[in-house]
Amino acid sequence: MYIVFTTTPYHYERLRQTFPDPSGIERDGHKVRVMYLFEGLRLSDQQVMQVGLIKKSIETLTDGSARFETKAFANDGPVYRVNDFFRRYCLYRSWPEWYWPRHRKQLMRWASRYAQRLYEKGLFCFETVLGYMMAANKSMKGKIDDYEKLEQKARWVYAVTMKRIEAGDFDKADPETLKQIRKEAGKKGNAQSQRTRKSKAAERRERLQQLINDGTADPKLLAAMLKVNERTVYRDLQKLGVRQ
Repeated sequence: MYIVFTTTPYHYERLRQTFPDPSGIERDGHKVRVMYLFEGLRLSDQQVMQVGLIKKSIETLTDGSARFETKAFANDGPVYRVNDFFRRYCLYRSWPEWYWPRHRKQLMRWASRYAQRLYEKGLFCFETVLGYMMAANKSMKGKIDDYEKLEQKARWVYAVTMKRIEAGDFDKADPETLKQIRKEAGKKGNAQSQRTRKSKAAERRERLQQLINDGTADPKLLAAMLKVNERTVYRDLQKLGVRQ
């Protein structure tokens, strides 16, 4: 599974303060196309739900500017494990308690109710709907064994819910509650951003020390090899106690 979206260069840089290197990136003027690729052809219900919450985190970190796409593109970056990515970078760590339909006839009705609840909590997207339906399907009588058929039903629930949202049938949580949700997510994002920057800096300095030990001393060359500017190299050299 993968997540592909476009955003502005400014919002991409804000995202990168919290999120790791993308699996792929394309730049085109005032638009950046980004992809995060995850291991596994078939994810569990919880992993699909986690992918949905990662998407909602991207929306929050880009101030809603992210526009998600369905087609992957060429990439040579890292591939991530969903569970690790969710645990380390995701701003939203839980979802509404699942409803458990008893039999197949209840699935669509309960999935529609759950989709409404997701929207009211600010967590509605296709993956959170699909993740719920995969979990509910496992526990009921007459479960659907064909994954593609289940996914098709999830897309129907998603589409119908979107129409009802556009028609104004639902209300999100009251403004004060949503403000608090965003505030808490922002705090998590800032904390994760600080941890990520410290971790990256430590890894960079460790690599810098290895390059110096191997005989590379030119700051310009070091900057090129580390893909940073010379000012960062000089600052790291000072931290390492290396004189120039």
